[in-house]
Amino acid sequence: MRLGIPLASLILLSVQLDGAAAVQFQGRGAVRGDARGAIIGRVVSDSPQPVPHPIEVRLEGVAPDVRARTYTDGLGNFTFDESQAATASFIVVEVEGFRPVRQRIDATPAVVRGQMVTTVFLERLAPDVSPASDDTDVVDLSQLRADIPRQAVEAFERAADASRQGNHEEAAERLELAVELSPEYYDAQYALGFEYLQLGRVEDAESRFRTASELDPNAADPLVNLGMLHLRENDALTLARDAETAAKRLADAVRVLDEAVAREPASASARYLQGTALYRAGENRRALETLERALDLTPSVPRVRIMLYNVYVAEREFGRALEQLTLYLDENPDSADRESVERMKTELEQLLPR
Repeated sequence: MRLGIPLASLILLSVQLDGAAAVQFQGRGAVRGDARGAIIGRVVSDSPQPVPHPIEVRLEGVAPDVRARTYTDGLGNFTFDESQAATASFIVVEVEGFRPVRQRIDATPAVVRGQMVTTVFLERLAPDVSPASDDTDVVDLSQLRADIPRQAVEAFERAADASRQGNHEEAAERLELAVELSPEYYDAQYALGFEYLQLGRVEDAESRFRTASELDPNAADPLVNLGMLHLRENDALTLARDAETAAKRLADAVRVLDEAVAREPASASARYLQGTALYRAGENRRALETLERALDLTPSVPRVRIMLYNVYVAEREFGRALEQLTLYLDENPDSADRESVERMKTELEQLLPR
């Protein structure tokens, strides 16, 4: 028996899954006195190659307490709305291989249409010098990135500007130039997948994410995107009553997301989607394990609780399912789907002994 309808919807990684929101450069309000509008920005580095994205961007108070967090999109852009920015004092970015950044918000120089516009510059740390190794055939991916032609990097930078302005056609064209000039350019291949998604070119997006995954066999993000796309295809094929092909796409999603979690066990995105795929495949015990781990990694992501509710109901563990809905409502008092969740909670309560 399954109660109500599952509320866990699949979200593009550009609308982020590790707690990151879509980069919507639409500030609300104005900056006047102590009032603060939305903060929009971009992470760039001083190295010849762009920083791999998405990366976490945090807002903190004077003490190092986290007030809000988001993630960059595939081109380095990020945003915080005015409510998140209101009580924060610093923008914080920490990326392995770069100096940590703790940048005062008040030092942000530009205000455009009520939005504070900022750039976070990352300075690459000097590499450690290790004794020479006999294994001279191993080439680190960062060495490959360092050889990217300047024209390709410039095309990537211009694509980032175009994407930020909502011109995804131009962004895709510039990224296509970047990968034509440098096919091994991981960041451009990965970002091009995002732009193709914005343009509705799903098959092309899948191809770019596969290429990015092959370029960096340690990166989980391209596989997370592939898994998400396979789940969306499973949705569409199920609605079209093509059960055989839908099952194949679901199997593809499970396989790809298993690999994503193997590459990056601490990715809440990968674990959330893996749990979703396993639930659909009827592997509820595995789904519970990975979803509970996703919740440990990112407690503030509400959709994980909704998916846990779905799995607990499928396992007829109604008490635990009710607990997830209660926590969801407590943690998200202004949720747009509050009425639906309350109705589901009422249905569930009727099944429990009084």
